[in-house]
Amino acid sequence: APPGSALLLSLLLRPRWLAPERAFALTMLAATSLCAAVEATTGLRPTLKWPNDVLLAQAKVAGILAELHIHVGAIDWAVIGIGVNVRAHPPPDQTRYPATSLDAALSGAVNRLRLLRALLRQLDAGYGALRADGYDALFADWRAHLATLGQAVRVATPAGLLKGTAVDVTPAGALLVRAADGVLHTVTTGDVQA
Repeated sequence: APPGSALLLSLLLRPRWLAPERAFALTMLAATSLCAAVEATTGLRPTLKWPNDVLLAQAKVAGILAELHIHVGAIDWAVIGIGVNVRAHPPPDQTRYPATSLDAALSGAVNRLRLLRALLRQLDAGYGALRADGYDALFADWRAHLATLGQAVRVATPAGLLKGTAVDVTPAGALLVRAADGVLHTVTTGDVQA
């Protein structure tokens, strides 16, 4: 991204208290925190594309990636990477999905520092709430932001292409897709297209 055009950050966490089977909570935390920060600083209401893209009017404005290390049955560390298109977004010929920026959605300039402060406040509060056993509330918030649910989707999985309707998500973050033959598939990894 050109200098000054994006908000890019990596956050190091040491959530040894979080059970490894709930590690996806860190992605949910970043996604819901970013949605809240964007809304607080711009008034825009972002949604989520399963599992980790932030959308404005069905165009990608941000992405989240998490990497973690599990040692002796505990999460030793996690790095959450967040990238937000603030001023510019990739041209259509350089991306597989429609993309946008906060400035384009607002028709005006967004203060990156103000957005960063709002995001860090949301992450801090959400991390504390998650640690105090707030997994269910976090999951409900993440699920409520998912634009993917109820949509006809194509999911590129390691096993091949799956077509169907995204009907729900599991508490662990897996996407439930009902195929045309009625079979319900649990998708834990894959690239989703609506």
